Amino acid sequence: MPNTISKINGYSLKDNVSAKTWYGSITTNASTASKVASINNNSVGNYSLINGSIISLSTNYGNSVEGLLTLNINSTGAKNIYLNGVATSSSNPLTWEAGEVLTFIYSSSPDTCYELIARSNASGGGVVLRKWYEEEVEVN
Repeated sequence: MPNTISKINGYSLKDNVSAKTWYGSITTNASTASKVASINNNSVGNYSLINGSIISLSTNYGNSVEGLLTLNINSTGAKNIYLNGVATSSSNPLTWEAGEVLTFIYSSSPDTCYELIARSNASGGGVVLRKWYEEEVEVN
């Protein structure tokens, strides 16, 4: 039987039948901390902030900001980007290269944020799944 993810950061995915999966792109340049993304014409309808939803975003540009990052998807308002359970900062930076795909889970509680849960290498070197507070696991 394959491994399945039933909880992310203590949030039970199977308890939230409203959660959806969205696809889009981040179009903000590398030196801007306030990232903007757009999701267009998904088969699941218009994007909305639903706790537990999964959002995969391709990156048109890298990110060189080593500080607090926010993400505003379809003008729903900027939310902090979390890495390892806390907001990005100079001591908890998140950088990426153009062409990577970043996957987040939207959380409305206890903090409203987008938590990074996976990323794919821009050069096609596999997917890194985040295992919060412990380690990263690379899947090739």
